[in-house]
Amino acid sequence: MPESVPPSSRIAGFGVSKGGSLSITAPSLVLAAAGAAAGPAGSLVIDTSVGNDGFQAFTFSATDSVSLAQGTSFVPVVQHFFNSSTLDQTGSAGELRTVTAPQALLAGQLAPTSITLSASSRADGTVTVGSGSTLDAGTQGSIFLAAGLTDQLNGTLRAQAGNVSLTLSGATIDDQTILTPVASRVVSLGSSAVIDVSGVSTAVTASNGIKSGAVLDAGNVTLNAQVGIVAMAPGATVLAHGASDTLDIPSGDHSYVRQTVTSQGGTVEISATNGLYLEGSFNAAGGGANASGGRLSVSDLAIYELANQQTSFGQDTALYDQLLKPHDMIIDGATLALPSGAASFPKFSGEARIASSLVNSSGFDQVWLQSADQISFAQSTSLAAKASLILSAPSLALAPGSAAGTTVKLAAPYVALGNVASLSSITPSWSNSPVALASGGTGSLQVNAGQIDLVGNFGLAGIGTTTLVSSGDVRAIGVTGVAGPRRSGTFFVPDRNPDHPGRRLVRSAENAA
Repeated sequence: MPESVPPSSRIAGFGVSKGGSLSITAPSLVLAAAGAAAGPAGSLVIDTSVGNDGFQAFTFSATDSVSLAQGTSFVPVVQHFFNSSTLDQTGSAGELRTVTAPQALLAGQLAPTSITLSASSRADGTVTVGSGSTLDAGTQGSIFLAAGLTDQLNGTLRAQAGNVSLTLSGATIDDQTILTPVASRVVSLGSSAVIDVSGVSTAVTASNGIKSGAVLDAGNVTLNAQVGIVAMAPGATVLAHGASDTLDIPSGDHSYVRQTVTSQGGTVEISATNGLYLEGSFNAAGGGANASGGRLSVSDLAIYELANQQTSFGQDTALYDQLLKPHDMIIDGATLALPSGAASFPKFSGEARIASSLVNSSGFDQVWLQSADQISFAQSTSLAAKASLILSAPSLALAPGSAAGTTVKLAAPYVALGNVASLSSITPSWSNSPVALASGGTGSLQVNAGQIDLVGNFGLAGIGTTTLVSSGDVRAIGVTGVAGPRRSGTFFVPDRNPDHPGRRLVRSAENAA
């Protein structure tokens, strides 16, 4: 029988100017409205009305599972005790509610909450947000979902101008507890999933008609599957766009001018080691024509222990070989093919599949795409960004089966190609494979930018003609300590051969004359 905390059993966390923190731990836990259907057998059922009892930080932890029941909303309403002369005179051991009562916040006053759902077991730890359900942390709030095995989002996570994070708990790949269910280690966004960290206006209109406040930038979204897969189904949505509002701006002499104020798009960071399937939609556009769009980072990473040869897996050589498959980030303009569920995912694919619209039509001004081994193009593709476009991989290639004459066009004020991650102190550049040697083909690569950087050792495969056009500089940047068939700082394309003569054209403002 599920156990529950009855609504009559109350614990409050009201504070002066800030709410308290509530942490509940059980083997299995369900957040549900009063009278809702019970959760799994043995689950502790928590009434969502606990969000109205003054707390501002919530942590719901379990070993096996934590879930927000289908159709349930958990939207904490923060109230505070406010300082007053009566409150100041109350003894330190006095009951605050005998002299004052919690009050709603003033118009325009923010009280962001922090909500964490965590299921730690690497064997079956699952965090689920059911369809039709909502977690809302308020403006500038934070939501964290952390699972040992599976994060399953079918509802809505909202923290406008705040932070939303879905992660899999860290796991060393040679830990025997995760070898069997490794195919189920998934951060999954279902077809009805929504993540909303969009920008928002906090403006209020005073009694004198003056409208003041702020228009906040969009927040941050993190999807991270260490030793796992990130899968985003068609219909899933990530909102990280800026906002717009009209505010009265002081202009001197106690006068105001009403102006449109806009905010920037947010940051979306997605990373996995076992596979990436991104079919949903993103909106990270700025709040107006002159507002900056968002920042996108998608990384198909190698597993550290394998890339650094820190584990051998003993007798399980098949799994070891499987996990050592080269990583390939495939960029495709066609409809992607997402497996129907976690059960159909391979233990490891090393494959990331991304639609070109994620780069071109989602409002991101800065784009970082990274693969531990290779980024490939399935068909003729154009990628463009308003500020920067970075493709970090030891190899850029045409995918097997791509048509003859496939053309890849890259355009942005700043473009960087090659082992760019090796220059970063934040993003790892581990790889399971040496730098691929260049190979000829009928494909072509065209890069147009204000500045082009070619970083470290990298090769082009299936690309016979490369054209680099820059209105500024084209720089070759060497990287020390990076393994490869040629010295660091070498950008190489196919040498001439009888079948597909390789051609390299570099044009910059400095050599144009």
